[in-house]
Amino acid sequence: MILPTYTIATLIGLGSLAPNAWYTEVDQHNKCRDDVLTAFYEYFDLIETYQIAPAVDSGSREPIFKRLFSKIEEIIEGTSQCEEVDGGALLRKVVKPYTHITGDAKVLRLYEKHIDAQLDSSQSSEVQKDIDLYYRLTWQLRDYERFNNWPDDYVVSDLTLKEWPQIEQFINVDHSNFSMTNLSFDNFEVLVVADLFCGFSQKMFSALESGESEFDSDIELTFAFGQFSNSAPKNIVDLSKRLPAHQFVLVLNDQYATEEIYFYQFPVFYFLHNGQVVDKLLGWPNAQQSEVVNDKWRALRRLDSDKAQP
Repeated sequence: MILPTYTIATLIGLGSLAPNAWYTEVDQHNKCRDDVLTAFYEYFDLIETYQIAPAVDSGSREPIFKRLFSKIEEIIEGTSQCEEVDGGALLRKVVKPYTHITGDAKVLRLYEKHIDAQLDSSQSSEVQKDIDLYYRLTWQLRDYERFNNWPDDYVVSDLTLKEWPQIEQFINVDHSNFSMTNLSFDNFEVLVVADLFCGFSQKMFSALESGESEFDSDIELTFAFGQFSNSAPKNIVDLSKRLPAHQFVLVLNDQYATEEIYFYQFPVFYFLHNGQVVDKLLGWPNAQQSEVVNDKWRALRRLDSDKAQP
């Protein structure tokens, strides 16, 4: 059974100008049973339903939330009968978007059971992928208690530890234009939501580094990476050092941001005035987009100045 290819951007209706860092597909060579693959397919249907349920109506999302978790339990049970490579690959695709979308940590308890069952496996590379993902999800959830009780046999790879060091190193980092904090919108004039796994974000940063693109010097511009960004924190800090004229923020908790700021579409330029989003611009089609940003900012400033006139 071959299932369709999904992108989370497709599932939640985002345009092609803003690809999402999540990308999920089922390998056509996957040998898991058909019922497991069907559960996987149904799981992503539920994610779509969960995403479009009105956020203001918590009651409409609660039943979907329970069904999502139940579906993960079903998939975990089914993948235990798959080949280790196939089962582990499916499970990683399921656990990651669930955690990112819901912000719920209890799925990690299920993931622990899977990892514990695989620790003595001959497929050590597969177990390592699971442990590294478990570590990154714990990091993104800011789950300090889980870190304090980290299992001794969950040995995180050197590469993951290099890119995702202890959280405290970033909260207390002594670097002038990088911070790990919650957003305070009164301080930003232009907020750019970006992700280093997004091709358009990569083009944007490359154009800025090369000097091909440039923002007006009077724009207080901040690049924001959401709580569940797939961008490695160390790589964000390194980028901030190469672009010292702009601020970089790794958000501590997305929930403290206004609902107008969406952290799963990249890049998006939010224009703020007195802490309120007054306009936005999507995408980075080419290096000239910086001029579009500059022109929009100048127009907004002129409009604000005209309103202030007696």
